[in-house]
Amino acid sequence: MLKINKENLKSSHQLIWFVIDFLMLGLLIINLAFIIFDSTYNFVAIQNLLEENAPAIKDLYHPIHENFIFYDLIFVSIFLTEFVVRWGYSIKAKVYDRWYFYPFIHWYDIIGCIPVGTFRFLRILRVISIVYRLHQYKVIDFTQTRVFQFFNFYYEAFMEELSDRIVVKVLSGAQDEIRRGSPLFDRIQNDILYPRRDMLSDWISQRVAEAAQEGYVPNRGALRSYLETRVDNALKQNLELSRL
Repeated sequence: MLKINKENLKSSHQLIWFVIDFLMLGLLIINLAFIIFDSTYNFVAIQNLLEENAPAIKDLYHPIHENFIFYDLIFVSIFLTEFVVRWGYSIKAKVYDRWYFYPFIHWYDIIGCIPVGTFRFLRILRVISIVYRLHQYKVIDFTQTRVFQFFNFYYEAFMEELSDRIVVKVLSGAQDEIRRGSPLFDRIQNDILYPRRDMLSDWISQRVAEAAQEGYVPNRGALRSYLETRVDNALKQNLELSRL
């Protein structure tokens, strides 16, 4: 469930803008639901279904459907008014370097207000921008919602699977290039490894000596006993070696 951090909301210097954000968010959700319902109502099958099962709803909504553009323009006028107010505030507060930057940065607000066809569904971008802004200011935290956790779980699983496949692909390609020979590996060999042969050999020798010092010397007796036991067992199990 989405929770509102009232402390951050009250202590913020942009309280009035956050209140406007919540109002716009509510209006946008109502408007998008209205658009989706009206788009569904366009189908004759839906109208017939309502006529048979809920004639009162059809009689109530049909006049609204016929004047849908008028009702949608009411929402558009509110959205444009809020857009102009924010634009004026950005000019006064010098949020951007130029006064005309705001409509270009918030292009989806303008295009979403076009009451024609699919342009109306761009208003969902405005919903996303408002939610993201409120999340940035820690007024809300949508990462704790079940919807976000559900999609985030499958997103991380998808990205993990994708990254594994990419790594396997890269390693397979590198193996093929090593087998066939590649100018890149020739350059690595000639430009990086050969000029540093002495340093690399000294480093490898040192590591081998340290491994022998730490691993072989303390366990030399145990290793000798193990080898003697293995050889003795091999001799006993092999008849020809036992005769020799």
